[in-house]
Amino acid sequence: MDDREQRRQAKEQLDQAEAREEKLTNLLQEQRRQADAREEKLIKALAEGAAITGAPFPVASGSIPKLTPFDASVELWKDYLPRFVTFVGANSIPVGKTAQVFLTSQSTTTYKLLGTMAQQQDRPKDVKG
Repeated sequence: MDDREQRRQAKEQLDQAEAREEKLTNLLQEQRRQADAREEKLIKALAEGAAITGAPFPVASGSIPKLTPFDASVELWKDYLPRFVTFVGANSIPVGKTAQVFLTSQSTTTYKLLGTMAQQQDRPKDVKG
């Protein structure tokens, strides 16, 4: 095999590796977009739940176990969120109770922060009246 043929094969292998890298990058970016969409959906549901209840501290059912509150000094939100989703599924928590379970599982500081953020959101307007 001559030098020109070796260079051609090396370039072909490099091109294939770059194509695989691009495909993997695209897959990772799509997974990140999907995860971001799920997080946004959960945040929206939490904000709507807080706005609907209007209560300073929603009351959770006594039959639902407590989840460890989110603590930014111990774990990242991206690690806590899947744990919460698993908790909801494992405990068969109805969709309508997800926000209340999440909020009552948090520390007072986190709860107040989320409450403040939810109050800053525009309330839905009654277009029927």
